[in-house]
Amino acid sequence: MQVLRCDCLHPSCTRCFPLSKEAAPVLEVNITPWKGCGFATAKFACWKPEGEIQAVVVMTPGSNDDGRFYVNVKRWREFATAHKCALVGCYFADVEPSWVETYVDAKRGSGAALLEALRCLGLEGKPLLLWGLSAGCEIYYEF
Repeated sequence: MQVLRCDCLHPSCTRCFPLSKEAAPVLEVNITPWKGCGFATAKFACWKPEGEIQAVVVMTPGSNDDGRFYVNVKRWREFATAHKCALVGCYFADVEPSWVETYVDAKRGSGAALLEALRCLGLEGKPLLLWGLSAGCEIYYEF
């Protein structure tokens, strides 16, 4: 039996959220962790539609997952184009495995890493629309 349509709405489901076929460039920024920070990995991907950027949609998935692919999701690109937003997908990972992610405590470095990535991408000072799941929501609560 072939599944033609999926309604799971899981953010990484490419049936619910097909990837864009556009070849628009994606910018990448990697922030090097420093001694005492709460993350081992802080990587960001960015996609910008044509024209003036009015705001930034920042997307962070759950526990130690990589959300950089979100910038290539067709529905997110359509939303970003309609609302003149840049898309930034985040990937944070812990220094050591734990049942509570250390990177969600934004004051332990992940908040500064996000702000530095936005600066590097030319998006500093733009209004932020923060979207996340599980640990991705927690980091914004702490931000």
